Amino acid sequence: MEIGSGGDLSEAKNKKAEVASSASSKEQRTMTAQGSTIDDKHSDLELLNAAEASSASRVFPEKGCALCAENLEYLDEDVILSCYFCGEEHRASVWCPEGHYVCRTCQHMPLSSFLEEIIHSSRSRNPFDIAEFLMSHPTLEKHSCDHAWIFTAALLVAVKNEGSISLSEEDILAALESTKEQSNPKFVHGTGVCGMAAAVGVAFQTVLSAVRRKAEQNDGTTMRVVAQAIEHLADDTSRCRCCKRVVLITLDLIVSLMRARFNVNLEGASDAYICRTFGSVGYCEPDSCQFSGVLSG
Repeated sequence: MEIGSGGDLSEAKNKKAEVASSASSKEQRTMTAQGSTIDDKHSDLELLNAAEASSASRVFPEKGCALCAENLEYLDEDVILSCYFCGEEHRASVWCPEGHYVCRTCQHMPLSSFLEEIIHSSRSRNPFDIAEFLMSHPTLEKHSCDHAWIFTAALLVAVKNEGSISLSEEDILAALESTKEQSNPKFVHGTGVCGMAAAVGVAFQTVLSAVRRKAEQNDGTTMRVVAQAIEHLADDTSRCRCCKRVVLITLDLIVSLMRARFNVNLEGASDAYICRTFGSVGYCEPDSCQFSGVLSG
């Protein structure tokens, strides 16, 4: 399965825009809905907007979209929709009014398998885009040490794709396994130290190992970087303790350090990220988090 339309994460992120823009397309295709053929002169978005205005759409407030937290709608007629993650088209009767659809395969794909797909297929040099894409996966728990795993994957995949430092898929998979072991919830709860500290250490040491001889790797560089990351997180004055926020502000720090120490020029920045699910998880404080849009509103 090709994740993100052949590894292009920006395409996968803009599924809603693709659906909406198809309304202006001159192409006409046919679509089957419960055994009848519909002339699709309009987009799927228009079709479902029409359904929303009729009794054919039923809202279930208790079930929210994993991508934006909007209430899902169950339609009386199947329509053809493209999966936000893999891009494959499927007949579906469940839809998010924001244009998001996730196929059954992706809904139930373990996070580990999803990460492996991204490592193999992504060509993005933007760790923030990669992290955002990974953090939207429906199997990811809202508060979990798996976010440390996502940090490691997003950073190292972007470094690999940037090309200045030679990293293999095997290097990244080994780093993920190490991150999973060291950011164990048992250790986090027992020490009071966020699992992101372990992720920073593993990711930075992986890059360091690729550019230095083994004898030069034990000079304390990685420990100083981890200490800087812990201080960065500890000094965060926001009352919001969302795991997504921790991933983004840590990426900001480490991306800048990668540029300064290794001349690795990654794309993106956290200020381009806008959270679409703020207020839907515990420990969320939208009025003190720059990613919610509340502060800039």
